[in-house]
Amino acid sequence: MPVYLPDMTSQEAEAAIREAEAIILPVGSIEWHGPHLPLNVDHLSARAFALAAAERLEPRVLVTHALTGVVRGQMQFPGSITIPPHAFIEIIVGTCQSLQYHGVQRVLVLNGHGSNRPQALAAAIRASNEFGMEVMTASWWDFTPESAVQDIMEGNPIPGHAGDAETSLLLHLSPRLVKVDRALEASWQPEVDAGRGGAAGWVRAGVHQSTAEKGKALFDLTLEHMVAWLEAFTAGRATPVAPRADREGYTIEFLGPRLWYFWAETCQQYMEQFRPRFISATGHPYPGITLDGNGNPVRTPSDAAE
Repeated sequence: MPVYLPDMTSQEAEAAIREAEAIILPVGSIEWHGPHLPLNVDHLSARAFALAAAERLEPRVLVTHALTGVVRGQMQFPGSITIPPHAFIEIIVGTCQSLQYHGVQRVLVLNGHGSNRPQALAAAIRASNEFGMEVMTASWWDFTPESAVQDIMEGNPIPGHAGDAETSLLLHLSPRLVKVDRALEASWQPEVDAGRGGAAGWVRAGVHQSTAEKGKALFDLTLEHMVAWLEAFTAGRATPVAPRADREGYTIEFLGPRLWYFWAETCQQYMEQFRPRFISATGHPYPGITLDGNGNPVRTPSDAAE
């Protein structure tokens, strides 16, 4: 039986929803992932995990359309697309409301992109409270045991933006889209993001160690734990998934001291905050806050006084 709701006719969807106990809503991003990975890494990974989990649990779990999300650090790279945080929240809330109208009571917002986390959580809380549903959110790596960092990824972080984990995962899921050799070209001088530049930066990220075998092992192990959690979720006895720590900081602990920053995004100041990354048509940088080499706002003495 198919598990992807948008591929069904309305009559097929009605029958599938009648049997289903939960729906997965994948969310990702369209953004820079180095010179060697496609813009839609986060889309591909979230959707792949969602479909694989639903297929394991059919007909109890279905998957609906994937959403793009909030890109906060890579908009200087061509092709990256960001959705205003308030709009991203409203789309998730509206999707949950629509699903609830058709009889769905449980939704997992399955995330594949670090910067979506505060907005996805806000949307899940709103939808749960406003529509009497059980909506939870988790990133796919939250289901990955900490032991996988050493046992599978040779010490490289998970998810590790555009690093070994994501590269290995894509080599497993869609190898035709991966171009590792471009990241390891000694003559290539990229724009720097996430503290990486040139071949040495990508070696530090572990890309030279990436393999499809590691990607499959990471996918299978994560999926096993995801399916186990979904078993409990569909039975109405799941607890929220704890954010998984990693060395690159894709956690609530990382977001905590930057809540002022995400609050500004949600107040529709997002593009104003990032204008220093862009150059106007006349060759002058847009006015705004100063960013460091990793794209984080630099706090001035006046900021600290506030």
